[in-house]
Amino acid sequence: MKRDLSPARRHLLSTQKKIYTSLKTEAEQLLGETPDPILRYEREYQKEFKPLLVKPSKLKPLRKSQLISEIRRADVTLIADFHTFAQAQRTALRLIRDAIRPGENWCIGIEMIPSHIQADLDRFQAGKISLKEFHDLIDYRVEWGFPWAHYRPLFEWAKEHKVRLIALNRPKELFYPYTPSARALLDLRKRDEWAAGIISDIFSAKRCKMIVLYGELHVGRTHLPHEIHRISKAFMQTPLKCISVHQNHDGLFWKLAEMRRPEGADIFQVGKSSFCVFSATPWTKLQSLVSWAESFSEHDDFDEDAEKDADFDSEFEADYHHWMATYSDFLAELFRIPKLETESVAIKTADEADFLTDAFRRASFLPEERQMLRFLVENGFRIYIPRIETLFMSSPSANGAAELAALHLYRRTVGSSQIFSNHPDDFYRTVIESMFGFFGSLLLNPKRKCDLPIDHERRVRQLLFKKGSLVRIEREARTLALRFWFHQKATKELERDLKDPELQLATVAAAIFLGRMLAQKLNRAFLHDEISLPEIRDLIRHKPSRSDRGYIYQYRALVKRIADKQIESSKQERL
Repeated sequence: MKRDLSPARRHLLSTQKKIYTSLKTEAEQLLGETPDPILRYEREYQKEFKPLLVKPSKLKPLRKSQLISEIRRADVTLIADFHTFAQAQRTALRLIRDAIRPGENWCIGIEMIPSHIQADLDRFQAGKISLKEFHDLIDYRVEWGFPWAHYRPLFEWAKEHKVRLIALNRPKELFYPYTPSARALLDLRKRDEWAAGIISDIFSAKRCKMIVLYGELHVGRTHLPHEIHRISKAFMQTPLKCISVHQNHDGLFWKLAEMRRPEGADIFQVGKSSFCVFSATPWTKLQSLVSWAESFSEHDDFDEDAEKDADFDSEFEADYHHWMATYSDFLAELFRIPKLETESVAIKTADEADFLTDAFRRASFLPEERQMLRFLVENGFRIYIPRIETLFMSSPSANGAAELAALHLYRRTVGSSQIFSNHPDDFYRTVIESMFGFFGSLLLNPKRKCDLPIDHERRVRQLLFKKGSLVRIEREARTLALRFWFHQKATKELERDLKDPELQLATVAAAIFLGRMLAQKLNRAFLHDEISLPEIRDLIRHKPSRSDRGYIYQYRALVKRIADKQIESSKQERL
């Protein structure tokens, strides 16, 4: 790993750091000053990483399978949790699913539930009380307050696979009655001690394996791991073997970004018993914190009954106009093209999927265009509709906002207002548009995933014995995308599908699938300095005409340019 970044990579890194710094400032303003005792606790946590920041050559890259082996060998695995960030909980669940095998004796420790609620947690897992009853019992929104949707899959997986969840948090009734700042530090340390005591009790009663999801500062070597070693040794003579899995450490991310890391390296050993996985960027993590803090500050006067609603499972609200404008400006600065005005652009989500009814009244659309737009909206594709200056992002997410910002920038720069036509060249236009949209989002979140060849093949097999027009469309779309991906002769299939009113929909879906996969190759080529920002800028500035051999020529030239770039075969190969 050498310090040999190209000017383009340095420019990208500098622009990414601007977003990170802006979000960090915003988070500090929203959350207020951090008490000194908590800052001291954090400084102790950061000591573990300081030698690696000075000498990053000590970082040892690992494969996912190697980390899973380490988890299976340990008695206790602590996985760092950034509570507002859904990706942190998703990564933890992926590790849990891969590590725990049927019939084995495992349990999962969770910070979010106080230990005196264990009996109620057991009843909830057994299906004896409803989600609403459970949330009322633990006063979820007040006592924890982080989006339930982030943690729900973990609870559902544990219930389905009969893996017991263990409540580890120290009951608030045991807080020390000192000053708030002193209590904060005592609480953090006492919570480490309390959780370690429960974990030791579990192992004293019955030998098993345990994975624990706990706040990221707690999993630092001198905190919860130290207490587990101390207490388990005192009560069991032999201390439990404990490892920590950190997630998305900011300092290590920036250090690695400045260097040539091994291809596809997302997991590193950072100490004798500690590891770090990178499944996201520091700014996307911070963005989740800012959005969460904003959502709570805007609802200080909430209705008490509504606040206790057990259906508190949606992503926190975010100002997507603000994020889209931020991302649009980021991409414009990166490619050194004029910034676009975004205030007049409407952003719609799945909750407003009926917006097309009004759109069709306000603007003129051909019947086939209406059919295509309804199909794309109903199936959750992210699209930009220039004719009505509207972006549809289906489910709200930062990735969606970034992709739509790139789509908007591409369409406005190229000057294309095309919705759909049954001309083959429009297929290639859609591929390139989809590719740039996804590539733009990868510049903001390099860890973003999409379905890759094996994922498409797996899905096609799942659809083989299912019936229905939508099933047929999806199966044809994925099959066509794969044929183009593997450079098989797909022109006749494309021409055939474009003549079938139903399968015209499949060609557009195929183009979107193919574009996303190509974006991964384009991103890999860019990161290896094998394609430059000016070359990509020329792509979005040039609108091919059919007399100029059209988009098909642009598509073929681009595919040839990045053909040798190797990417993973499946999104499941990465965390």
